[in-house]
Amino acid sequence: MNHELRELKLSADCQKFHLAMLPAEQTPEAHGYFRELTGEISCVVPLPVEIWGLSELGLLLSPSRAKLPDAPDSSASPAIIVQIFLLYSPRMLLPGHSTLLPEGDHIGLDTAVPEPLLSLHKWSASIAEQVLFALDREEESNLILSRISSQPPG
Repeated sequence: MNHELRELKLSADCQKFHLAMLPAEQTPEAHGYFRELTGEISCVVPLPVEIWGLSELGLLLSPSRAKLPDAPDSSASPAIIVQIFLLYSPRMLLPGHSTLLPEGDHIGLDTAVPEPLLSLHKWSASIAEQVLFALDREEESNLILSRISSQPPG
């Protein structure tokens, strides 16, 4: 990877969770799920397969604003920036991001990053939708979100 990694800075009021998946037969209808955020959400996420020797990554969901692709003349709408970070100390952001938009199936991707980062950002957007769904509809979700009360050491 020849992209520069930046150190992650979390806001003091960032909600932190550790994420676990329930069996696949309990798949939620989370695709396209969106709700406006008022603050950051950070999640430690297990990877479906090991990548670069890592079994889990961090996701940071941050409130943002964006113009919708189908309505360029409209004012900016609520959006969510989804960034991936490495969990070791210092926590480092991977290059690129994805953006969740309120139009359901619209996910913006930073196409300046090469594969496999682009696919990883697409995957992170789908996980972010499931996290938002789980926060609002815990009983219908196939995720378990365990709150992390304070930032783990390191």
